[in-house]
Order: sequence, then C-alpha cells, then structure tokens
Amino acid sequence: MADESNEDNKSTISCSKCSLEYVSVACNRTPLCVDWGRNGWLAYGVCYSVALYRPKWKVSAVLEGHQGAVNALAAVIVPACDNSRTTRTILVSASGDSSVRIWERKQAEVPVIACGGEDCKVHLFTEKDNKFLKVQSLLGHEDWIRGTNFALEDGGNLLLVSCSQDSFIRIWRISLSTTYPVTNSDIVQDEFKELKLTSNVFSVTDKGSSKDFSVVLESVLTGHEGWIYGVHWHPAIRKGDGSFTQPMSLLSASMDKTLIVWTPDKETGVWLEKVRVGEVGGTTLGFYGAVFSPNGQSILGHGYLGAFQLWNNVASESEERWEPGVTVGGHFGPVQDIDWDPVDGQFLVSVSSDQTTRLHAPWRGDGFQKPVWCEIARPQVHGYDMQCLSMLSRYRLASGADEKNKLLVVWWKDWRGIVTVGLSRMRHDSFKRCDFACERKIIYGEKSLMDDTIFIFLQMCVSLPVGASVPALGLSNKAVFEGDMDSLRRDLEDPARPMKSSAFASEEPAPFTPVSLKEPPTEDVLHQNTLWPEVQKLYGHGYEVFCMASSPDGTLLASACKASKPEHAALILWDTSTWRQICSLPSHALTVTQIAFDHSGQRLLSVSRDRCWSVFKRKANDEEGQLFKLVARSDKKNQHARIIWSCAWSGDDEYFATASRDKKVILWGHADIASDNWHAASSPLDVGEAATAVDIAPGVSNIRICHVLTVRRLRWRRTKDSNNSATLQLASCGLDHSVRIFNVTDTT
Repeated sequence: MADESNEDNKSTISCSKCSLEYVSVACNRTPLCVDWGRNGWLAYGVCYSVALYRPKWKVSAVLEGHQGAVNALAAVIVPACDNSRTTRTILVSASGDSSVRIWERKQAEVPVIACGGEDCKVHLFTEKDNKFLKVQSLLGHEDWIRGTNFALEDGGNLLLVSCSQDSFIRIWRISLSTTYPVTNSDIVQDEFKELKLTSNVFSVTDKGSSKDFSVVLESVLTGHEGWIYGVHWHPAIRKGDGSFTQPMSLLSASMDKTLIVWTPDKETGVWLEKVRVGEVGGTTLGFYGAVFSPNGQSILGHGYLGAFQLWNNVASESEERWEPGVTVGGHFGPVQDIDWDPVDGQFLVSVSSDQTTRLHAPWRGDGFQKPVWCEIARPQVHGYDMQCLSMLSRYRLASGADEKNKLLVVWWKDWRGIVTVGLSRMRHDSFKRCDFACERKIIYGEKSLMDDTIFIFLQMCVSLPVGASVPALGLSNKAVFEGDMDSLRRDLEDPARPMKSSAFASEEPAPFTPVSLKEPPTEDVLHQNTLWPEVQKLYGHGYEVFCMASSPDGTLLASACKASKPEHAALILWDTSTWRQICSLPSHALTVTQIAFDHSGQRLLSVSRDRCWSVFKRKANDEEGQLFKLVARSDKKNQHARIIWSCAWSGDDEYFATASRDKKVILWGHADIASDNWHAASSPLDVGEAATAVDIAPGVSNIRICHVLTVRRLRWRRTKDSNNSATLQLASCGLDHSVRIFNVTDTT
C-alpha cells in the first residue's frame, strides 16, 4: 500500500502543467532598446531581459540571460550577395556590462559601424585583420550624439543619419570616391581625416584590395524643439522579384513629445516634414526612440515612462491620417505587490516603485476566440514609490507608499458610470434587474417603479465624481465632478472670464475627458482618463507603510510600517466604514514584512524581520478588550534563522505557510483549533535559495515559474469554482518590473 501511495503522489506531481498566460512589463527607459523586425516581431529591452511580441496586445515570449540591464538592441536583416532570396539576421546587443556584441556575422563583406559620442562627433569604424579600426570622424553636431542609423539607397550608396541633443538631424551619404571625386585640398591631413569640408575619403581593405569611399553631408533637418533621441529609416521593402527597394522616409523621436516622419520633396529633393504625431500638454516627458513597422504603415514610440505609443496609417484616397493604436505596456520599475478582485477574481491590480497602480483584466471583443489580458486602467499616479495594496472590495482599494505616516484609500470612479448605463437601459423591456444597485428587481413601465432603497442609492451616485486628475504640483488624485467639467468648458469658451477654482484649475486643457472605448485604452487614455478618485488619507504610522491586508468582508484594514523599534512595529487596525483606528497590535521588534487574514476573518497572521510570526485572534462578541488579541507566536526553538518575507493561509485555515531568507518554507498547523497551539506540521522545505513569496492553492504541486530578479508576491486567483476547476491561475510580480499570470492545469 505504501508503494502504491508513493506512485500516486508521483503521478500527481507530474500532472500539474504550467503555461504563461500574460506578461505586463514596460520598455527600459533608454534609447535604442526597441527594434521591429521584418518578420513582424517587435523586440524590446525589459530590465535584464528581451521581450518579444507581435502586435497586437500580447507579449509572446521573454528572453532571459543577461546579467545587466539591456540598454540597446537591433536586429539587422542581411540579404544574400547573389540573386537568391535567402537572408540572414545579425543581432547586435548592448548591456550594462559595458560590452557590445555582434552575433552570427558570417558574410565576407566588411561592415561599417557608426558610433556617436559625447564629443559631438560621429565616428566610423571598419574591419581589418579581425579588428575594428576608426577610419573617419564626422563633424557638425554641437552636442552629444544620441542616435545613428544606416540605409542602403537603391543606387548603391549608403545613407547614414545622426541625431543630437542640439535638436538637429544630419544625413550623410557614403559612396565610392569615383562618384564623388575628392582633391587634395578637400582633405584635412590629420590622424583621422576629420570631415571639415564638403567631403572626405576613407579606405576599406577587403581580401587584399583597397577601395576609397567618400562621405558627404547630404542634408540638415530642423523641426524639433528638444533633444532628439532616436532616428530610424523606413525598412526596405521586398519587391516581387525578390530584390529590395529602400523608401526615402525617415522617422525621428524627440523629448519635445513628438515623432516626425520626413520625406524628400519629389521636385526639389529637399527633406520636409510629412507627419507629426505625439502628445500635447500633460505631465509626461518626451520620446526616447521610435521605429517603423515592416511595411511602414505604423510607427511606434517609447518614452521616459516606459510606455509604447502606436500610430497606424489609415490613409484614404483623399487624405493621409494617423490614428492611435493599442500596444502592450506595464510597469517600468520593480513591482512590489499585487491583489485580485476580492469577489471572483475578475481583474488583477498591481503597484510598483514607478509610482503607479495598474489594473489588468481580460478584454473580450469581436475577433477573439478567448479573452486577451491587457492593462485597462491606471487607478493611481502617486508622487512617491508605491509599496503595497489591498482590495477592500471590487470598487475600493487601499495602497501604501514611501510617504511617511500615510495610507491612501481610493474609490473606483466607475460606480457612477455603471449606474448611468443601467438607467439608460431602463427604457428597454430586456432590462429587468440592476445587480449593481441591489438584488431587488426594477420593473419597466411608463413610470419607473423604484423603492426607496434604490432611489437613495441612485441619488448617491449622482453626487459621485465622474473621474479624477492629478494636479500639476500634486502628489495624489483629485476627484473631478460634473460641475468642474461644466465650469472649465465655460472658461475655455470665454477666455476673458477668470478661471474658477476646480480640481484642475491650473491645467488646460482638462486632463480628464470621459471616453467610450471599443478596444483596450491607449497610453494617453490610461494616463489621463482612468484614474480613481481619492477619498481618504489615514495617518498614524511613524514611518513609511510597508505592508497591508484587508479582511475578507472588507470591513477591516491592517497595516504596518518600517520599524527598527518595537513601538513602531505594531500593526494598526482600521475600520473601513469610519476610517478610524480601532486598535494597535504589538508583537514584533522589527519591520512586519507581510500580513494575512484567514478566510474567515477571525485570525490575523503577521511575519517580520525579527524572524518570528504572530497569530492574532478576533474576540468573541461577549468578550471584553480590543478587537484582536495575540494568541500564538513562534519561539526561538521553532522559528526561521533569517528574515521571514512572506506568509499565507491554506484554504481551510487549518494551516499557514511562511517563507524565509534561510531558504526554507515551513507549513504550520495545530492539533486543536480552539487552543491555537501552532507547530510545524512537516519538515521544512528547502528551496535552494532565499524564499521571498508564498501562497497556497489546492491540488497543485511541483510547478516552476521564472522571474529574472526577486519575486515579490504570489497570488492565486480567487474564483467561485476554484476548488473544482481543472485550471487555476497564479499571478506573480517581481523586481524585474513584470506582472505575470500563469495557467496551472491538473491533467489527471
């Protein structure tokens, strides 16, 4: 029987299958770390990794292996030397380890590399004897060079474009010297033959023969009002006979918040601005770079906030028009905490050191066989790094940041919007019940038949804000009411009228504009129109809030702050109906790292840097004293040897697990639930390295998920049928800037 049991256990372990469902991560905030390949795949640097996705909306893979931040990458498609249609890809990558590597370069031709530096020069390198030697330096820019890009002209000449912090773009033509003859008077005789006159010559040696090439300044482009961080040629287009043609089109990205497409005039050949897209106003900075799609009908820019912004050319016969499109996105800083919708896990919320709170949910639309996960809201943009959060209900969340003494509570802005939709549908016979308002039925008729409860609720909805905005010098969201919108509209229509005080009196145009979406929101909509209004700040902690948790019914909120003394390490319980402090729960000597209520809300578990865990129990209705009291605490004989980072309750609340820096995960239980005599229920699980996050799910064993850096939190999705479902979903977040959702399937 024992052997059969072991075999059963082995089969159970082998039948849990894990697959990646969703990745949310932003682009690294450096120029040159995005490239769009001819095969349609877009690659971009994310922390220490490279993410791949084929628009639209979903990251398909994450390539891991770098030991430093990915600062630049490029994929170059090299056509064959003969007339065949075969091509090879050269990958060039640059990382924080101060190295640039060229991968799979096997062609016989000698490549030319252009490098720009802070000396305001563009340096040209060619290969000789398996070494790259500097052969030319191009003068002209008056500030740091920020970007270079090559294109092969149809006539055989090589075009080099460079951009600089001097707000100018320069186009250089490189060709055989027979095309551009050069006299001795044109050449400056110094070590590197720096370009100071009309043209200059450098030599390239290949297979024993030497050829001279001439460099000429083709054009200087001006139009940007800020530093230009990136330039990108239109990709070469394959013709029907297999050959390639190079469209004369150039894309530039600047910190002035604009992208410009440049093309030469057909008659004069002068380079002119054809298209300008970007942002107007707001609090965001400009673009770090931009790339064309393989067919040139889409352009994608990335900026300081790590977000992508996509524009698609929807030109008609009469005009050319570029419209915003949907892209992937995510946090651009370490993700510190996540939490699911407490009702049935319909969405996931995350907070990060990038000072934002983001909401991820599946988007259900036409043309999709199954829902696609994406970011659909950005409830909070804060002035401090975010540290923790907890969902109080589906419509409220609490968050904590590295702002001393404060907890922040925000309210979902869409209460009013959802009820407004419901009211508009009361005119139709098909609308029989308003689940959002209450469980009672609303009967359709010539006059609405609503009882007092529903009427009072709808009156309350009318007074709710329509949205939120962040003032120009503010650190938190301010509610925007209908009156604010009307006041601002009147002020804009009458410039002579002084601006009235409102939530965004100093900002023009209004940062919040109600929108109706048929597809996931774009970056500008997320940043301006999806904020949740802030309703309360809670004061009481002596230092920055570090962790928090809410009871299952959302009536209690527990929080803890950074602490080096026992008096600051106490937990604080808050009443979420009055926002008043209920009691303080002392037990630990150092910072409490995580808190967790059990599923009944009767016990509260905390773990700390002091290597101990504590269990608090809710008092009975007939008992006196504060609401919770300490009933169990680990002792020196039964405790972890290092910091305890995480804890979690089992589904039946009979066990809880702790994870520690000592590389161990311990499961704790008790023989008698009434005695609260908790002890180790099994031998410690040695995970081989510091354990930083833990969560418990039924019927799952031996699965492995990967992050590049430390995992900060694990959360199983709470669904109504999670105990009976063959597929569970696990959310994770980490210091690698990513939020990930995994499908875990039991195939037994």
